[in-house]
Amino acid sequence: MAKPAGISWENFSYRQLAIDLGSGKLLPRQSTSWRSELYFMEVEAKDLKTRADERMNVTHSLDPATVSCEALVLLNRAFASSCEANHPCAGAAFAAAPQP
Repeated sequence: MAKPAGISWENFSYRQLAIDLGSGKLLPRQSTSWRSELYFMEVEAKDLKTRADERMNVTHSLDPATVSCEALVLLNRAFASSCEANHPCAGAAFAAAPQP
């Protein structure tokens, strides 16, 4: 993945970069007031013509506990059978996953 200009490899983290969910590219942070930033930048800038100061940080609308729970359920659904087939005791790690 190509890094944005002006960002060193030492600073290649969520503290210096935002993610454009539309293109999957990393971009410089838009604001330092958020802990992390996710945007549909391509859609907002090109299609909706949204001004830079009006763009929506998707993480501002998320509940971290719900995202974590849903990610665990998705991982369980995607990998549980292959883990159990390859390592019988690996299924125990997925057994604690919350059910939707």
